Order: sequence, then structure tokens, then C-alpha cells
Amino acid sequence: VSKRTSTRAKATTKKVTSKARKTVSKASSKAKTVKKAAASKATDTKKVVESASRSTMSFGKGMIKVIGWIVFIFALYVAVDYIVQYLNNDHSVAIVNDKRITKRDLNDQMEALYGTRTLEQMIQSELILQQGAEQDIEISTQDVDEFIQGDVERLNGREAFEAALSENGLTEETYRDNIIIEETLRRLVVEEPTDEQLQEFFETNKQIYFNELDQFEDVKDTVREFFIRQQVSQSATAYIVELEEDATVINNLSDPEGYGFLKVTRELFKDIF
Repeated sequence: VSKRTSTRAKATTKKVTSKARKTVSKASSKAKTVKKAAASKATDTKKVVESASRSTMSFGKGMIKVIGWIVFIFALYVAVDYIVQYLNNDHSVAIVNDKRITKRDLNDQMEALYGTRTLEQMIQSELILQQGAEQDIEISTQDVDEFIQGDVERLNGREAFEAALSENGLTEETYRDNIIIEETLRRLVVEEPTDEQLQEFFETNKQIYFNELDQFEDVKDTVREFFIRQQVSQSATAYIVELEEDATVINNLSDPEGYGFLKVTRELFKDIF
């Protein structure tokens, strides 16, 4: 009996152990399956995230390209608009039935009509300014302002002064430049007159420039202005001719210089030696 009982107990134990092992094996297998499923799910999630990230980056790059093209096209349009404005405003001085008259056309025409005389005046003005600088003659802004103020008062107002400038094709800037040149020339060719010279001029030219009732002291400033103008008119031409004779002037409009091999170098060595 005892042996039977022991045998049965062992058999029962083996069954329990085998069953337990199977249970553990099934649990382990199930755990591995769950783990694999979780890993697979995690992998799938990662792939989805990466795919979404790539899609987002691709979309972002696409949007950047689109925005870049939009900016480029807009900038190109603006540039074309400004080019057209330049052609209408700066390049062309007039547009006649869609036909442009360019500044070059105008300049060529003006040069043909007035170029020689205008260039001569520019050369003379430059010689006067250079000579004035050599003799330390300086026309200050205050001098020019006072001269202009005198004109404004003589014309009874600023509006009339500006109208006079416009009628003569001048701007105030060019007029100020003219004043500097004329005043420099005056100081170069005419000394400050004495009262005796002014008195003599007044008596001699009273009937031409003044009224019979005018007294010298009352119109002294006007007498001085007329006297200086007369002296400048009488002396300026000869003085400018003298400046031109003493200066080196190359006029490429009336006498254009030709090209030559090492021409500048040869002229330089000629001046040195």
C-alpha cells in the first residue's frame, strides 16, 4: 500500500510539474508574443512618426520653394517696373506716340547747336575760378545770399525773382554758381572804386542811368554797381583772353584728340625732358 501510495504521489507530482511547466511555457510564450507585438507596434509608431516628419519637412521645403518663387517673381516685377519708369523719366526726355526722344538725342542736338559756345563759356568759367583760387579770392555763401536778396528786393518779392529765373532758363543753383563766377571775375579785374571815381561816373552818366533830381549820396550804391559793371565789361574780355593764352586747354569738341601708340606716355616724357 505504501509503495502504491508513493508511486501515485510521484505520478501526481510529475503531472503537476508538467502542467506547471506547460503553464509557464504558455505564459512565457504569451509574454514574448505580447512583447513582440508591443515592439512591432512601437516600430510601426516610429515609422509613422518618421513618415509624418518626412512629410512635414517635404511640405515645408515645398512651401519655402513656393514662397521663394513668389518673392523672386515679385522682385522681378518691381525691377521691370522701375526700368520702365527709368525709360519714361530719365532715359527719355519726351515720348511722342510711343516714340522715345532720349536724353542722348537731345544732348546731340544741343551740342550741334550750342555745344561750341557753351563749352567755351565753361572753359572760361573754369579759368576764372582757378585764377581766383590762386589769388585767394573766396566768394562766401553770405556774399551770394546778399546778392540774391538784393535781386529779390529789386524785383519786389521772391515770387517775381523765381519767375525771372524761370524765364531765363535758370535754377537758383545755377544762378548762384553764376554769381560766384561773375563776382570772382569782378574782383580779379576791378579794384574797389574810390568815392572820387564814383562821383565822376555819376556826373558823367547821370542822364543815362539816373534822374536829374537824384543826389549822389542817395544813389551811391547803385552808382557803384553800374561803375563796376562797366569796368568789368571793358576789362573782362581782354583778361579772359590772357588767361586762355597762359593756360593749357584741350578742346576735344572743336579739336578732338586722336589715339596713338603710348601717346600719353610720350607726351609725359616730353614734358619732363
